[in-house]
Amino acid sequence: KGNSVTLVFVKKKTLNMGSLVEKVAVSFCDDIEIRPLLENGISYRIITLGKNENVESLNVISLAKCSN
Repeated sequence: KGNSVTLVFVKKKTLNMGSLVEKVAVSFCDDIEIRPLLENGISYRIITLGKNENVESLNVISLAKCSN
């Protein structure tokens, strides 16, 4: 059973979350300190809050998102 790290962002302007998550996933997968964590079952949940702090999006970065 793996653990997760949760990152919560409050969105102040319009942005493409899909594109942002893709860039973060590539960065995490290539990082020499983060990659071993992913390989050991750690995942990162990215939660974006919009107006009134309602959840607008929830994305997960795990080893499955890594292409290599």
